[in-house]
Order: sequence, then C-alpha cells, then structure tokens
Amino acid sequence: MEKMLARLKQVFNPKTVAIVGASATPNKIGNILIRNLLDTKFSGRVCPVNPKYEEISGLKCYQKVSDIPGKVDCVIIATPAETVPGIVDDCAKKKAGGVIILSGGFEEVGRGDLAAKIKKTADENCLPVIGPNCLGVFNPYTKVDSVFLPMYKLERPSAGGIAFVTQSGAVGSTVLDLAAFY
Repeated sequence: MEKMLARLKQVFNPKTVAIVGASATPNKIGNILIRNLLDTKFSGRVCPVNPKYEEISGLKCYQKVSDIPGKVDCVIIATPAETVPGIVDDCAKKKAGGVIILSGGFEEVGRGDLAAKIKKTADENCLPVIGPNCLGVFNPYTKVDSVFLPMYKLERPSAGGIAFVTQSGAVGSTVLDLAAFY
C-alpha cells in the first residue's frame, strides 16, 4: 500500500508527464492536454506520445511510453478504449509512476473485459490508475492539468486550502468552474 501511495503522489506532483493520444490538431483532446500543461507553465517535462507525429507544439513526440528516455511519473491516456490495455501494459513495462485514463468505452458500454485487463496489469505491477472515463486531475500547486476541457471553456481555480475529489465529471467540472471565481 505504501508503494502504491508513493507512486500515486507522482501523478499529482510529476516531473515528467506523457500524453498518449497527443495530437497536433487544435481542439482535439490530445492537443488540449498539451496546451493546458504548456499554458499553465508546468515546470516538468511534457512528452507527447503518438506514432503519427515526430513533433507536436515544438515537443519531440514518441511512438510509445517505453520509448521515452528516463523516468515517466504520470501518463495521461486519451485513446480509443480498445488500445488502452496495451498502453497500460507498456506503462507497466516502463515502470511509470501512475496512469490517468480519460478514455471512455469500458463498463459504461458493456466492455468490462477491457477494464479487467487494465486492473490485472495495474494490480500485478502496483501501478496506480485513475479512471477510466474520468475528467482528469488538476493541481494548481504543481501546474498539473489533465482535465480534457480547455481553460477557456472551464475555468481553473487558483491554489488554495481545500481539495476536492469526485466520481462525477459533471459535478467535478461544475465545482472546478465555480471555485475559479472564489
């Protein structure tokens, strides 16, 4: 349990973030994720992952997570559900700190088999997973922003004295947006 918590801390305070499903196309989730990290001035390394590109937003793009040199603390996945178990396997191989799966298409559409594969890999490798089908993680202290909505559509609050965790993306986005005004 302690090892899992230590690795989960890497998700909220990473030095390297990989974005699987990164895109050069504006308004695609994979592009919004890169923009959010760059626009908030995330001080760590941002590593786009997509075999279609060599570079996105001036950043070297990697074929897969295990191709990224050095340690990878947090992996954000925004790809079709069918691809996610293989990506999580690759994250385990890389010994990534943790994974945030934004992708939908699992239990909510009857694909519990895909979620079971992810869970098995995560359990066998002590790999913390947030998601699937989640809104993302936002930490104003470390400038980590894996929320898939651009900042002009969903305000982000400044650093403060409270934390908020929710299962509901609708509730989460509403609270996040409202907290930006206080």
